[in-house]
Amino acid sequence: MYDHRIRNLEDLKATGDSSRVLDLQSVWSHSGHLPEYYEQPLFENKSLNRSLILKHRLRANEVDLFASRPPVATKILLPLDSKDWKVGARFVFIGQKDYKSVLANTFGLNLIKSERDMKVLDILDSTPSLDPFLVREVLIKGGVKVSSCYFSISESDLGRMNTFLNAEISRLVSIIYNRTEDIDAYTDKLVTKIISGRTDDGLDHLRLALSLSHEDFKEGIFAWRGFLYYKWSQSNLSSQVSDLLDALMALMPRGALKSETVRTIVVNKISLKKAILNSMNEIKITLKNYDDSYNALISKSDPLLFKNFLLSSPELFIKLGLQLGMLNYICNFWKFRFQSENKKMLFETEEFFDLMLEFQQGLSIDTGPAVATWERR
Repeated sequence: MYDHRIRNLEDLKATGDSSRVLDLQSVWSHSGHLPEYYEQPLFENKSLNRSLILKHRLRANEVDLFASRPPVATKILLPLDSKDWKVGARFVFIGQKDYKSVLANTFGLNLIKSERDMKVLDILDSTPSLDPFLVREVLIKGGVKVSSCYFSISESDLGRMNTFLNAEISRLVSIIYNRTEDIDAYTDKLVTKIISGRTDDGLDHLRLALSLSHEDFKEGIFAWRGFLYYKWSQSNLSSQVSDLLDALMALMPRGALKSETVRTIVVNKISLKKAILNSMNEIKITLKNYDDSYNALISKSDPLLFKNFLLSSPELFIKLGLQLGMLNYICNFWKFRFQSENKKMLFETEEFFDLMLEFQQGLSIDTGPAVATWERR
């Protein structure tokens, strides 16, 4: 199938955030020269390993591609011209009707014969987010080993993170390099090295300060990058969640409603609000463990707590990634669906209950039997 409405896939690549877009074409461009890129690939199928994968809310004309409509679909885009993404792309939705035959027509018969590649696609489809730290951990949990070169933060996110990263890392620079002059220049260099994950590139000062072997240091830097990303994501999400909760509590569907229906709506909104606040609080508690260990390194020059935290922390990425991914999805969908004036009047009671059920399931809320029970007068 072809998608010619994507007039400029370069725009999607350039603006896509890490939680929504997995840009394997850029991974190949940046890391295709590395042996590990081929030794531990994300996909064995070469075309699939250079595709663009994204989390995608179905358009009206795409719903019929599925036997049952998923709340969010995972879309695989294969550019018609790898050198000119403006031309458009062939696409496949994971789990669509005739899924395997469409995959075979797009990527070749060898793909659907690859048990490993099909497993990886299922894992990617099962997560609400494509953030690299969540994806790496769920793949490991699924028994799939992939090179860390496939798990990087998108260029657009790095641009937005720049001020945050420099503020976070500058506190460490004077300790590692034992100097106070040229802090900005040294901070920029250290941020670049940490984000790149190239631990053999002049980071011995940091590795020795943390008393880590080369292999543990590589894993530790990856974990540190993950917590920097999640801390920035949480900070970026806080104001959006506040606006979402205000809008949620004020929102009511149009039309005359029975009092029982109104009560059920209010109960659902309160339940969702509590779940969102609980998730945000759990995220803050997890990130506070990172802050405490990092502050011990900075204020007490004690690397032990930070080292131990980094090496044991990646297992936290699954919960953090799932929570932040779902909250980010809820906020983005809410802005898309309800914060445009010309769309507010289209809100119906049926849609409200569908959304509450979807959001509650995503946040693992026990909705109870009343959620889908409503009547229009």
